Amino acid sequence: MKAFGLAASLALMATEALALFESVEKLDASNFEEMVVNDDENMWMVTFFADWCPYCEPFSPEYEAA
Repeated sequence: MKAFGLAASLALMATEALALFESVEKLDASNFEEMVVNDDENMWMVTFFADWCPYCEPFSPEYEAA
């Protein structure tokens, strides 16, 4: 139960942090290295989300809105 609370808190904080930024980029295996790893000019905040994950499912509306 504590793990769910921690996961929920982290997901909520990540969602709130997304609202602070101008844009949200959808990253995947084909663009992650080019956009994040090789970017020397910007700082990235990356959150990982899986629509099949039982801990992530309650936050689907927030991720879709972002």
